[in-house]
Amino acid sequence: MRGFVPTPDEIVDVMVGKLFADKPPTQRSTLLDPGCGPGAFIGGVLRWCRQKRLDVPQIVGYENAPDRYAEAQANFGTLQSVTLHQEDFLRCHSDPFDYVIGNPPYVPITGLAASEKAEFRRTFLSAQGRFDLYLLFFEQALRLLAPGGRLVFITPEKFLYVKTAESLRRVLGNYHVKEIELVSEATFGKLVTYPTITTVD
Repeated sequence: MRGFVPTPDEIVDVMVGKLFADKPPTQRSTLLDPGCGPGAFIGGVLRWCRQKRLDVPQIVGYENAPDRYAEAQANFGTLQSVTLHQEDFLRCHSDPFDYVIGNPPYVPITGLAASEKAEFRRTFLSAQGRFDLYLLFFEQALRLLAPGGRLVFITPEKFLYVKTAESLRRVLGNYHVKEIELVSEATFGKLVTYPTITTVD
């Protein structure tokens, strides 16, 4: 998956805490990690459930890159509560999820092929102007959020104000944005970004 950036465990744990705050999962709950990489958020969910002695939800992860998919399979593929798909999340079809958590890829429009740009402009409201892939992940994840569900994403903060993200902000207007937390710009090391953790019900 292009634009993959590992999420530090301490940020994963903060995000999982926000995901389940006042909404603990059950065995029947479903949880999506779009673009799961080697499985940092899957590990974080398992860690949280173990610490709280609560049931693990049914976790579904998508990862397009063969090497990271193989790593996720090695880490979690034997667990009955985890299902992994080597598939492009932006092209997937799925039932809704009770929970969504992740760190979508940051890929500017200059990193996309002309055919991809054309396809995404036909498919996503947020594929406007000089869009970034994380905006599309945000929109697709919201589409798959079940009624009463919750999403927690860490993304660049630019979606809050840039003109390119106007369409995504309109989509978000149909949901309850519970919290927007600006976190340290040093979160991803030398990568220059201003990360934001957004919680949406």
